[in-house]
Amino acid sequence: MPYPLTLANALKRLGVRQGERVATFGWNSHRHLEAYFAVPCMGAVLHALNIRLFEDHFTSIVNHAEDEVMLVVGKFAKRFLRDRFKEKRFA
Repeated sequence: MPYPLTLANALKRLGVRQGERVATFGWNSHRHLEAYFAVPCMGAVLHALNIRLFEDHFTSIVNHAEDEVMLVVGKFAKRFLRDRFKEKRFA
């Protein structure tokens, strides 16, 4: 099964429904590109986060967007995000 379909199925198992927002946080990569196919194809909204923002701006944007799930690349990013957004789901 192509990875975008696998990702879409994983997001559905996480409870992402049509119209909900899925954020991506990481450098441009093949995984980021796959999310660009998987998320819209399942009817969700993709929200690419700018990794160069200051923490306060980043937090404000995430809270305003009401992202349901964040797709995060890298261990450092996961640790930073988990501390700032405890109520979010991560993949």
